[in-house]
Amino acid sequence: YPLGLIKTRMQAVAKAGQVRYTSTSHALTSIVREEGFRALYKGFLVNSISVINSPLYLFTLEATRSSLIHFNAQHAWMDGLVMEQKVSGFLSGACASLCCQTLVVPIDNVTQRIMVQRSAKDAQVPAGAIVRGVFQKHGLRGFYRGYVASVFTYAPAAALFWSVYHPAKACIRSKAGLPKRSAYCWDGRELTCAVLSGAVSACVSTSLTNP
Repeated sequence: YPLGLIKTRMQAVAKAGQVRYTSTSHALTSIVREEGFRALYKGFLVNSISVINSPLYLFTLEATRSSLIHFNAQHAWMDGLVMEQKVSGFLSGACASLCCQTLVVPIDNVTQRIMVQRSAKDAQVPAGAIVRGVFQKHGLRGFYRGYVASVFTYAPAAALFWSVYHPAKACIRSKAGLPKRSAYCWDGRELTCAVLSGAVSACVSTSLTNP
């Protein structure tokens, strides 16, 4: 969390055309010296609400993927293997990311406003007052500033990640001589297979979406 606050502070002063922090280490020492160690955790409690992001992401991912596979099995929309390994992962990953950004972006907007407050000089505005101020000035849309950019950043990455993950896992399992389905999820080979599949997926999705 402290690194997220430091990044936000550095971006804020850069946007304002100021050169207050010359490096990450300089920003860290300056904040601690001028505002105290607790300043590194400004907005932490508000940001903690986003812990429900991971359960929501996984629930949406699995529910969407299962529904797509079930629908395809009933209506023969396309080849079952293609749906199970590629299409369902792509669509469910995009849906999961979209749902999470809908929840996370408003929290991030409030958290970042808290982060940029400097204890030594600025009058501290409570989180509740910030929420009311944003709503009164900009309405509900004020909480979703940057939403479109976030969706276009994270949804394609998630879609690519999960569309690569399942084919990669199937390929690695085949090379390792593992059965298509295994009841022993705790097996060391199963864990290694999952880790390698995740690494391959992350490399592909990052390489294609980073530009």
